[in-house]
Amino acid sequence: MSNKRIVAVDDEASLLHLLAEFGRLQGVEVTCFPAWDEDVKSHVNLSEVLFLDMQLPGSDGLDVITELSDASYDGAIVLISGVDEVMLEYAVKYASSKGLNLVGFLQKPFNMDDFSSILAECESFENKAADNAYLASTPELNYKEVRKAITSQWFYPVFQPQINVETGSIVGIECLARLEHPSFGNISPTRFIPTLERSRIINDFTKVLVDTALNQLTDLLEAHDHLTISFNISSKTLNRDTAVKLIEIINKFDVRPEQIVFEATETSALDISEETEFALTKLRLFGVGLSIDDFGTGYSTISQINKLPFNEIKVDQSFIQHIADKQTSRAIVASTCQLAHNLNYKLVAEGVETLEQLAFLKEHKCKVIQGYLYSKPLSIVQLRQFIQHFNIAVS
Repeated sequence: MSNKRIVAVDDEASLLHLLAEFGRLQGVEVTCFPAWDEDVKSHVNLSEVLFLDMQLPGSDGLDVITELSDASYDGAIVLISGVDEVMLEYAVKYASSKGLNLVGFLQKPFNMDDFSSILAECESFENKAADNAYLASTPELNYKEVRKAITSQWFYPVFQPQINVETGSIVGIECLARLEHPSFGNISPTRFIPTLERSRIINDFTKVLVDTALNQLTDLLEAHDHLTISFNISSKTLNRDTAVKLIEIINKFDVRPEQIVFEATETSALDISEETEFALTKLRLFGVGLSIDDFGTGYSTISQINKLPFNEIKVDQSFIQHIADKQTSRAIVASTCQLAHNLNYKLVAEGVETLEQLAFLKEHKCKVIQGYLYSKPLSIVQLRQFIQHFNIAVS
């Protein structure tokens, strides 16, 4: 960060002085400007990081964001504001929609720790940008390619542990899909899942993944009969034939239905069909668990809980990520925890990465945690090694 060109724009002289001093203590130079004018624009165009006040005289933050987008500014942006959090969140969303690289925001008043944290985020921005550039350069697979990937077994499962934080034991595993393409190498799920859904072959993909994963995990599930394995299913395309086939696959292995959980993304359950409703109910009658994945991110949360036989809620990582800095996220997570307890549903929080997030979840009696704080997704060999360091829950 010491070689980065950093510009700060704010109409409060005392705040600019504070930013410059914080920068000096961090070993970086912050060039400060009191207004958005032609002079500052020439400096901003050459900068890698911009600290931008949302309430500037003459031009508010939204106006500046529009100008930055028109100028194709490609540096990192940090918003500075004392406005209401909801308005600030809209600005963040607007900047993202305009293609800008918004790292985060500093809510007035802020301190040295806040400044250091946001600088660290800016420091990792270039790595994230490189990853995004690589992702953008990787083509989204078409129907023919994903069909071939299924038949040629290019897909393979990885497993992310779920930890009971009260007992310190592993109680579940989520199975996630990865793809090793012979020409393009390792391809992100974002480059093949949309095609699977659009082409209506995601059910075939799900059946293959479940069969492959259970073949690898049967001995672990037999040895630890309270361990569960979760799979994502598409509630857009799920039908009774797929439900029957999934039941046949599970019966092929020596595992109890109660050890299987199917996670239906809440957003795709918005216009759930009678066919899908039948399939989900049939799976639940068989004895598997049904989880609402990405809980709270769609518009049908309460109606789906009331309509379908779910018995688990999975708190979406987009809320977990902002527990430390957004009151709205804290309120949503706390309310979700309370709802799950009231309904006697199992509750899982995904995307947990920090001790602060963990402390908040424990405070609200969320016992089952999934995320990089404990483990990234693992190969089957890595998973077996990981399990050796935990006691499997038996009650």
